[in-house]
Amino acid sequence: MKLLNESLEKELKEVFHTMKDEVNVVLFTTQEDCETCEQTRSFMEELNTTGDKLNFIHYDINEQPEAVEKYDIVRTPAIILESKENGYKGVKFNGIPAGHEVNSFISSVLEVSGVGEILPQSTLERIDAIKQPVHLQVFVTLG
Repeated sequence: MKLLNESLEKELKEVFHTMKDEVNVVLFTTQEDCETCEQTRSFMEELNTTGDKLNFIHYDINEQPEAVEKYDIVRTPAIILESKENGYKGVKFNGIPAGHEVNSFISSVLEVSGVGEILPQSTLERIDAIKQPVHLQVFVTLG
């Protein structure tokens, strides 16, 4: 079943055409106890056809334990965005990025590819002043 209509597919092709670098969209699923894994896989496969610089990679958490450990996967479905040029910088989505979450997902793909807004110098200085690791999680919900 196709998830993207023709209009949205055309829009996404235009948006993803602006990508600078290739991005690996790495999906982790399991066949056990995962209500949205198959739907997420279908969505990611379809999304992959909308951008020449998108590379879809799929892992089953039970078959690729090294990748699960590398990306610290604790729940499924999980989607990792990884720049082919700069590697993994910690951008991870848990759950299917559908509905309003798709906007955050698309923006993140563009950012990881090198397209993004330049931060003000004062913000860059504040970030540079952080001297210890920071674990940041953002939860998106309508409720």
